[in-house]
Amino acid sequence: KAIKKFGQFISDHAAIEFTHRAAWQETYQYMRWTQNDADSHGDGFMLSQVLGPIANWKSQLYKIAMSPTVMQCLNKVKFASTLAKDLGKQYTNSPALFVLSFDSEQPNTKTQLIAGMHLLAFWLRCESLNLSLWPASITLQHDTTRHQLQSALNLKNRPFFIGKIGEAIDRQNISIRHGDALNAVTIL
Repeated sequence: KAIKKFGQFISDHAAIEFTHRAAWQETYQYMRWTQNDADSHGDGFMLSQVLGPIANWKSQLYKIAMSPTVMQCLNKVKFASTLAKDLGKQYTNSPALFVLSFDSEQPNTKTQLIAGMHLLAFWLRCESLNLSLWPASITLQHDTTRHQLQSALNLKNRPFFIGKIGEAIDRQNISIRHGDALNAVTIL
């Protein structure tokens, strides 16, 4: 039941990511449109990780349509809402959700750093079990949306990381990262 609610929440609210120009410019710079592009950058994510399997030609079409400048024009015809609905479907079909949260609405710096360490440990543990995480930071980046999410899912504490978790079934669903990224991490 919570999974369906979460998917519907994303369908209803994720358009804010595509319509908020600064937020979308930041996200767009990390999108990779072909496997070669993903492999050469070593970071970011492919559109198929967000919207599910997609043909290369369609991905290239989305590259143009989703560029920040074009997106501002297409938002007038509700393109962002269409993307949000497609994204919501990906979460509605999730095997499980995860939520990491603070005990306080206004966590101090130390608490945030410790939470970041726990997040990293959680992510690495999931990867060691061949599980993949698909964060839904869209729901947490804006205070109003976050409060609505807390209410919709009856979350008592302030979430700082939320998403779906499952097994990646093909290469395009594996996270893209620099080859030496994990060597730079020490967990205390």
